Amino acid sequence: MCPASPFSRSWVAMDTVTLVLSFSKAAKNRWSPKSTKHLSWRCPNELEFNMTSKPHGILLIDKELEWTSHDVVAKLRGILGTKTIGHTGTLDPLASGLLVILVGEYTRLSNYVLAQEKTYETEVTFGRSTTTDDAEGEIVKMVEMPALNEKALKESLELFNGTISQRPPAYSAISVGGEKLYKKARRGEEVDVPLRQVHVSEISLLEMTAETCRLRIRCSKGTYIRSIARDLGEAMGGAAFCSALRRTAVGEFSVSEALKIGSTAEAHRASLLTGLSAKVGLPPIQLQKQEAMDLSHGKKIGCRADVQIKPGELALAFYGDEIWAIVAEHQGEIIVKRGFGKQV
Repeated sequence: MCPASPFSRSWVAMDTVTLVLSFSKAAKNRWSPKSTKHLSWRCPNELEFNMTSKPHGILLIDKELEWTSHDVVAKLRGILGTKTIGHTGTLDPLASGLLVILVGEYTRLSNYVLAQEKTYETEVTFGRSTTTDDAEGEIVKMVEMPALNEKALKESLELFNGTISQRPPAYSAISVGGEKLYKKARRGEEVDVPLRQVHVSEISLLEMTAETCRLRIRCSKGTYIRSIARDLGEAMGGAAFCSALRRTAVGEFSVSEALKIGSTAEAHRASLLTGLSAKVGLPPIQLQKQEAMDLSHGKKIGCRADVQIKPGELALAFYGDEIWAIVAEHQGEIIVKRGFGKQV
């Protein structure tokens, strides 16, 4: 704590360095707002010097209902103090669950996180269909259906196992003719939504009532759970829509490890996954010092006996606990596919 002075003014740098300076009248001419345009004022008579680095890592967020994925990212920009941030797979406002957020240099891994399987728990309500295939849309059809039968339901679920052709909802962010489908749908235009192939690794019945069932679905990227609900209703001889949806996992990341967006800034920073804990679906390899130096300069390195990368596959190279580069095997050597600008 600095002693009080006749002329005391506090300065705070809000970027990577925080400074609070109290100074005397004699220092007045040496310090002016012009020379410190990146600083902002705070309470006097304190001296702080808090060196903080820009955050990097993977943050797991348990998104609540009614938040958009964009809302979450925008909130975290302010909490973490960085613009270099993004999510890896949209969740609709009526869906809750796991959002994998990439921060700082880890945004370079977005394609690899996006490619991982996702796991959902969903509730399907039978006897009605909606414009959006979920609870947000208007009811467009009501069908008298008998109470659900477990045997018949499980037989219908088998139709959705493996690689299937799926028609995305009319209210979706897919572009047709250079425009998002939901924009066309809102104008009342009828659009021939193209079929797409997706893969469902698991679809299992968790529980059921007379007119609803709860399912666990593990699937590839680009799979619409709303479409599965709609098509399941048709397979059962009636109609259905997705009445609730929660994402529980992305690859090896689980919602049980995630934070709520209302957690403190300190909790968010402390929960950033870095290094070997950043499981993005690429096999990890550990570099020795000389190998890390060579890769930093764009050189190839030899494949050690204890390093196995299959031809055509990528791996994540680490030096210590730092991500160093995305690498690949090429003619018996390891080459850099994407560097992270690190130096030993």
